Amino acid sequence: MSTMVPGGAEALRGWPGRSRGRPGPASVSSLQEDPHMAEQVDDGLDDRLAAMARELATQPTAERTAERLTSLALELVRGASDAGVSLVRARGRIETVAPTSELVARADDLQHRLHEGPCVDALDADEIDAPDLTSDERWPRWRPEVVEAGVRAMFCVQLNLDDRGLGALNLYGSSVDAFDEADREAARHLASHAAIAIASSQERASLQEALASRTVIGQAEGILMERFGVDADQAFAVLVRYSQHHNVKLAQVARDLVHTRSLPGID
Repeated sequence: MSTMVPGGAEALRGWPGRSRGRPGPASVSSLQEDPHMAEQVDDGLDDRLAAMARELATQPTAERTAERLTSLALELVRGASDAGVSLVRARGRIETVAPTSELVARADDLQHRLHEGPCVDALDADEIDAPDLTSDERWPRWRPEVVEAGVRAMFCVQLNLDDRGLGALNLYGSSVDAFDEADREAARHLASHAAIAIASSQERASLQEALASRTVIGQAEGILMERFGVDADQAFAVLVRYSQHHNVKLAQVARDLVHTRSLPGID
């Protein structure tokens, strides 16, 4: 018997995902009977994937990339009723971004709190496939809660670049066996392009932060040089010692000095 987690099902209940379905048998059989039609569909899919890759690459931040990724996933992955992205933040903290419904936000948050679930496992694996959550014996605390909320299947793909795990694309299905191999392959392609785009946006953000920090440190040095008649190296040494003594980041010490024109203990 499963142990229900306090706040689990209650937190998830009443937050349905999107209603989505697959093309019916007639459309599938028509593709099987007409190989030329199937070839046209494949060509169209390749073109769409290329366009999606370009869209992801133009997003300015990791968060905006994740928002576009989940939107594109719902367009391309037919079995997905909902989607979300788990991003690895500083010190290993995991954050859900760009959920397509409140159900995703709450289900992912429950995984992070319990430290179990397909999204969590996907951060350490290439992908996690859970085609039938009603009978899956993994994640004994998390699984009953989301099944009660209406989730029946999940497919999660790691966002990985150069062996660096950036997060995971998490796809939710409202029916058992919601994802076929075409869906899984499309998700893999999306995740591959998204990982490149997210890594690029994070590097840009780091560079911008570094430039901003360098600028404010230079301003703080100038204040100390003018006030105490020291040179740039001596002013920088003062900032470093203050940072270490007070256990405050150097850039924050500089910002405080620039904003307040003083630092307690050295005026």
